[in-house]
Amino acid sequence: MTKRGFIVVALLLIASLMAAMGTGAIDVFTAKRSAAMTVVTDTEGLISLKPDGFYAHEDTRGRLYLDFKSTYGGLGVNAQAYSEFHDVFTVTNQSEKKVFVWFETANWYDRHDAILQYRIGNTSDGTVVHEGTYYTNPDYTIRNMNLIDKSSQPTVNYVNGEGRAAYVELAPGESFTVKVIANTVTDNSYGDANTVYSNLEHSVIVKARTTQPNQLPKP
Repeated sequence: MTKRGFIVVALLLIASLMAAMGTGAIDVFTAKRSAAMTVVTDTEGLISLKPDGFYAHEDTRGRLYLDFKSTYGGLGVNAQAYSEFHDVFTVTNQSEKKVFVWFETANWYDRHDAILQYRIGNTSDGTVVHEGTYYTNPDYTIRNMNLIDKSSQPTVNYVNGEGRAAYVELAPGESFTVKVIANTVTDNSYGDANTVYSNLEHSVIVKARTTQPNQLPKP
């Protein structure tokens, strides 16, 4: 091979190597990064659930629970009576993004719909309450504020996992309190403490996400 030919071959090899390096291709890569994360109580969480200390508490694992049947000797709400419990717990957005919050339930039956309501109580200045778009009668405005309502379609509060009748928009740092109402003044056995319907135990599921739920359409 001549000197000129050797130089041409060498230049071609260099050009091929540079072309291969310029594609950004990689076969193996390792990078170690730190991540800060802890598991905290409901009060300290990114979506904070702060109990009032009377009817709402944190259990030994830091989880919120509601107790209306073992306070100062009282074993439950009165039959044929109307009871309100204000500011039972507070929901606060302690994350860095705006979220939409609604409630769902488990172990919730007709007797719960007949007696119980979870309503939006006090709100911070920037909190936006979405009361729902289904009802057109102004008499139903308060009902729209009920965060849990599974009585019948399409007035059910959440459909396919979305709080469509009532939900709350919380910017970072914003909050709202929850009012619990027990109305046992009824014309049927739901208000009779001597029946099986006196058992009102259930679970409350607090949900939040960064995208807005689709509200029910107006009729």
